[in-house]
Amino acid sequence: MNVHHPYKEPLDLDTIVNLMQINYAVENWEMVLSLSDELMTLAKKIHKELVETGTTTHSFKDHIVYYFGYSHLMNGLSYDEL
Repeated sequence: MNVHHPYKEPLDLDTIVNLMQINYAVENWEMVLSLSDELMTLAKKIHKELVETGTTTHSFKDHIVYYFGYSHLMNGLSYDEL
């Protein structure tokens, strides 16, 4: 599922998490599923870059593992609600 946003800049991990929380609050399960897929894709991409460069510095709020887990959590909760 691709999410089409009304702006051109790519979303960062924390912005996707915030959008997921908003859509969860209003019970927009399809959007939460879509955003959780997008979060997983972006987290995988960033993790790959971190491993390839051997760096541990990042510009997001939480550890990269948090985003993998949060994506799975929200995916499961959304399917449960659907």
